[in-house]
Amino acid sequence: MFWFTIEFGVVWEHRRLRAYGAGLLSSFGEIEEFRAAEIRPLNIVEMGTHDYDIARYQPVLFAADSIEQVLDVVGGFFTSCDDDTPARLGAVGLGRT
Repeated sequence: MFWFTIEFGVVWEHRRLRAYGAGLLSSFGEIEEFRAAEIRPLNIVEMGTHDYDIARYQPVLFAADSIEQVLDVVGGFFTSCDDDTPARLGAVGLGRT
């Protein structure tokens, strides 16, 4: 989840896709390429279980409808996160939490 928010987070603002993630903003190549990515809606389970390659431009990004949605969804996840969260989200057996 960290990868698709803090590092490669994108958000819709005035019907335009905007980058807020540090990985996007700190890389000239990434910032040039992020609009070509497949944009999916913000989804905690998908973000937490989606495979990614740190050595390539990201082909899939998860966009929030607003920064407020990022705060609500991601903040809400961490507020309710406990040792049983992976099982509740169906991440058990995937090698991830």
